[in-house]
Amino acid sequence: MKPSILTLLIILLALAAHAQDKIYKKDGTIISAKIITVGKAWITYKPFADTTGDEHKMLVADVGEIVYRNHTVDFFDTFGDLSDHSQTRKPSDTSHANRNIFALAPMAFTSALNGTINDPGIGISYERLFGHDGHFGLNIPLLVASSPAKDFSSYSYLSYNSQVHYKALYFMPGVKFYPAPDDAKVRFSAGASFFCIFGGEPEVLYLNNSNPVYNPATGTYTYPNETGTYHYAMYGLMVSNSVNITVVKHLYISAQISAGFPLSDNRGIAGTTTGLSGIANDPFVQIDAKFGYRF
Repeated sequence: MKPSILTLLIILLALAAHAQDKIYKKDGTIISAKIITVGKAWITYKPFADTTGDEHKMLVADVGEIVYRNHTVDFFDTFGDLSDHSQTRKPSDTSHANRNIFALAPMAFTSALNGTINDPGIGISYERLFGHDGHFGLNIPLLVASSPAKDFSSYSYLSYNSQVHYKALYFMPGVKFYPAPDDAKVRFSAGASFFCIFGGEPEVLYLNNSNPVYNPATGTYTYPNETGTYHYAMYGLMVSNSVNITVVKHLYISAQISAGFPLSDNRGIAGTTTGLSGIANDPFVQIDAKFGYRF
């Protein structure tokens, strides 16, 4: 029942986002509104976010076109005169302006619920918005993590070399849904993605099951060991929620929280005779903050 209610709410939000008029100004600004009147000199409207509030006015000379909720379009010429009234046509390319987002994540952190992953990192991402109002996005992020702490190998017979940093690469392509139109200053999103994580860290493997070696100089027995790089590859699914703000026309900032659910992993120690593999059961949480350029 709960998934059905959630699905219904998402559908209602998407339908509400389409039930609006769009004013495309000549400077590239897009305004979601409810048109009241279109006169010779002035356009009277109410902002879509406050249709019960006060009416606003705008000079016709500043407007390039109006796309109404029924998909008819009013085009205005250079002098602000209505040049093509009530034609069912696609809006001009201004409706697809700033649909690309290139962003940098200077701060990101990933942590597994059982403590085996604790990765600070930095990343980059590219996102492309689709649909008339940009309700859908294809997101391609890449994250690089590095930590001086032992990570993802809590086995008692491994000794971590703390002088060499652990490193990991995260690749997380996915899709996002935005209930609000792309001209809104603040937009929330829900997303889903597939992730791949590749990492490695230097280790010393103590072969406790081997025969100990006697050292006559000290009169003690020691177990032999092998050195190598502990490595793994993990795959799974992620879900995310984010808040996205267009500060000015091209400046974009966002904050996101995600939950990852591993489906499989492969672990092993290169350079030694030991390999480890199995099904991972270590869900993790990832948070990041981004700023970027919309174009």
